[in-house]
Amino acid sequence: MRGVIGAVYLGVWLGWVMGVAAQLPPEIQADRYLLRADRLMEAKDPKGALELIGKIVALQKEHGLTLPNEFHFKHARVAMSAASVQQSLDAVNTYLLAAGREGKFYREALELLEEAEQFQSWFDAELTCTGKSRGAECWMEVTDHPGCYVWNPNLQSDETVTWTGKCAGGQAQGGGTLKWIWDGAKKSSESTGHLKDGTEHGHWVNRFMNGSVHEGPYVEGKRHGQWVERFADGVAAEGPWVEDKRHGQWILRYPNGDVWQGPFVNGKRHGDWIERSAEGTSRLGPYVEGTKQGDWVEHDEDGTSTKGPYEEGEKHGHWVSLRSDGSVYEEGPYVNGEKHGHWVIRRTDKSVDEEGPYVEGMKDGKWISRFKDGTVYSAGPYVRGEKHGHWSRYWNDGCLWSEGPYVEGKQHGHWVEWSFGGQIGECGYNEGPYVKGEQHGRWLLRSRLGKNRVRVKAVIYENDEYVRTEREWKERYQFR
Repeated sequence: MRGVIGAVYLGVWLGWVMGVAAQLPPEIQADRYLLRADRLMEAKDPKGALELIGKIVALQKEHGLTLPNEFHFKHARVAMSAASVQQSLDAVNTYLLAAGREGKFYREALELLEEAEQFQSWFDAELTCTGKSRGAECWMEVTDHPGCYVWNPNLQSDETVTWTGKCAGGQAQGGGTLKWIWDGAKKSSESTGHLKDGTEHGHWVNRFMNGSVHEGPYVEGKRHGQWVERFADGVAAEGPWVEDKRHGQWILRYPNGDVWQGPFVNGKRHGDWIERSAEGTSRLGPYVEGTKQGDWVEHDEDGTSTKGPYEEGEKHGHWVSLRSDGSVYEEGPYVNGEKHGHWVIRRTDKSVDEEGPYVEGMKDGKWISRFKDGTVYSAGPYVRGEKHGHWSRYWNDGCLWSEGPYVEGKQHGHWVEWSFGGQIGECGYNEGPYVKGEQHGRWLLRSRLGKNRVRVKAVIYENDEYVRTEREWKERYQFR
């Protein structure tokens, strides 16, 4: 309870203190601003000091304050340090008119007036200047011409920028060339255009070291209007910028003939896009804040198509592939951009050709292929996209065609292969070993000569090639 009461009293006290501060006489408020300005000048922040001086001038106009003559001299010196030449000239003239020849800083004021007028003549004459970066601003390299600023709020510590053009009123003005160097001098750009009060304004051409060229208008330092952008990899883009962000209908042309077009909103693709290739394929669907989201349709040059949903830029949900006649060719689920779950592949008559599970984009689990009448053609397991385990294949009359193990996608181990169809139990067959996908070793070839007669022939294979009969092999090596 005491803590609550204490908090209430503290809040009341703080409110009273803030209220008193806000009700201080304008003369005291002006003195406080002046004290802070002196501290900022000591900290070598003339721009911050000049901002506080401006607040004192605003108090004078609002309340009719009478400021001492020395204030105008200090105003002039601060403005000169901040490269605000016109302000310095106005303030020093105010001091000289008020203090006259008897003023305490009469001689210093005359020297400051000479310096300001000299700078003003240089800037009004729009002398050419070259600047380098320092923090978030640029300044003239030539010591005789300081104070030429180029606006750039995003300059990094390892970047430099050079302006070769005109200067007026302490800021870069008119036409010229702006050169940027960044990433340890590994990258650079050179732009030509006009600056207004240190910022890009009007038509500019930006050329980058890698060969890209971007061309279009700026308005007060921000890209605004129709731009044409040609990139080093051959991509060309054309569309509007609004307040330094792509906004509106854009068209992108790729060197291979692909053409993409659709809307940007606040710098990101947003809305229905169509992406066409030179080969005739196309993709149609919506973007939401830069990523594919919602139902898309993808057409191939052979007339086939696929359709289904995207979530956060990845295929996610049930997808269907269609032939040119509209019949379903393949269907099943995607999860995070990869096939995952039970898939079915169909023939033109809609009968199932093949079906089984995918796991993270690869066949994984038991797959079955069927004849048109639905009977099994082949069956067996996949492991991470490769056949692995016992597989069986059948003739359409139900007689086994072959069966045996796969290891990592290759036949490996003892296999039985029937030579022709017939009723179960009446099929001739061969059997023997595979080694890494090749017949290798002793095989028995069995064929029926009649209902109760079977002929057996033993042969030798080496690396999938027939070598000789077993008898020939034994005679050669003198086996009996």
